[in-house]
Amino acid sequence: MAVGLAAVTVLTVLINVAMWRRVEMIPITSESAATAKKVTWFLTAIYALFSLFQ
Repeated sequence: MAVGLAAVTVLTVLINVAMWRRVEMIPITSESAATAKKVTWFLTAIYALFSLFQ
C-alpha cells in the first residue's frame, strides 16, 4: 500500500512538473487581478457563512 502511494505521488509530481514546463504563462491586467481578488473574497465569505450553519 505504501509503495503504491509513493509511486502515485512521484508520478503526480513528475506530471505536474512536465505540465508547468509546457504551459505558457500569460500576464493579466491589474483590473482582472482586482476582479479575481474580489471574487475570491466573496467565495471565501460564502464558504465561511455556510460552514457556520453545519
